[in-house]
Amino acid sequence: MYAVAVALSGIIVAIGLRLNKRESATRKERAHRGRIVGIASGVEALLIFIAVNVLANMGRRDLAAPAIAIIVGLHFFPLARWLPARPYYATGAALVFVGIAGLAVPDAKVRLDAVCIAAACVLWLTGGIVLWLGRRRVAAARPL
Repeated sequence: MYAVAVALSGIIVAIGLRLNKRESATRKERAHRGRIVGIASGVEALLIFIAVNVLANMGRRDLAAPAIAIIVGLHFFPLARWLPARPYYATGAALVFVGIAGLAVPDAKVRLDAVCIAAACVLWLTGGIVLWLGRRRVAAARPL
């Protein structure tokens, strides 16, 4: 199971890197996007750190995966607006849903597995959609 996950992730990253080399964005645009992603990811990491520590202090480490899924989902909303990347609205909503649904799962092991697998599927699907849209954009920008 882990090998499939690593292979799928590797394929998505490799295709993304290849497409990124073909993209016509200026250095300034790429730097701007990098700052936006950096800020959103920094806030996300801080909130995850705080949430996990609060849950650990409350004796509820078992709720960490749903909390992380919700925080990661919420981090996609500013990215969707600021990049702009409309598919990220759906990604954010799906991850928040996964996290909230995970809170309703009574068994901690089942909760962890369900939230992690569902979140991974949402993120892989998003990666595939973004790559597909990127390929279309790169193809449309090529001169005839």
